[in-house]
Amino acid sequence: MKEVELYNPVKTLLESEGYDIRAEVTGVDISAIKDDDLLIVEMKTAFNMKLLMQAVKRQRMSSNVYIAIPRPTYKKRFSKDNKDREYLLKRLSIGLIYIILEVEDPYAVFVFPPGDFNMNISRGRTTKRTQRLINEHKGRSKNYNTGGSVRTKLVTAYRENSLKIAHTLKDRESMKTKELREAGCSEKTTTILYDNHYGWFEKVGHAEYTLSKDGEKALTKYRDIVKHIVKD
Repeated sequence: MKEVELYNPVKTLLESEGYDIRAEVTGVDISAIKDDDLLIVEMKTAFNMKLLMQAVKRQRMSSNVYIAIPRPTYKKRFSKDNKDREYLLKRLSIGLIYIILEVEDPYAVFVFPPGDFNMNISRGRTTKRTQRLINEHKGRSKNYNTGGSVRTKLVTAYRENSLKIAHTLKDRESMKTKELREAGCSEKTTTILYDNHYGWFEKVGHAEYTLSKDGEKALTKYRDIVKHIVKD
């Protein structure tokens, strides 16, 4: 596929909107003018950084800048990667045009226009996620993880609290949830023991638990972290 194959569908789309079209004017793929509105389109056969940078630079000349690319397959259109690309374009106030090539008479469609990105609205939509991050950050006693880790079990606040409970139980036959909290374990102790997400505990009576074999192994595996937790 060549970029020239993308031109006619985009040209037809813009002309249907009343724009006067020119191609390759001072390095711009497509310039379109209607009244006093200058619209710029940069085309590529695939989304990439070069295309993105071209579009950003064109914003020096106009606030009405689009990129035009072949429409992804149905499955890819709804993938996380594609949604992230669309979010990035909206974040940069760059419009998007899809070109449908897999038909007898290829055509182009507007996906979304350029617009002023409202950071306050965007943050408002993720208020709960932001609060979860803050709560998790504050819930961890220290930084036990390495940024960028992949396929590594992270030491979360939940895991820290579970390790504190396991350490408190290790030399006891069993303990009540109330006794564990009084011994300095988290206020979420009852929930952690009830969920038993890691399988580290065994229930032996009403609100009474003991350490399981997996719990003993966890104390050995995370012994360096346990030392800090107990010390804190």
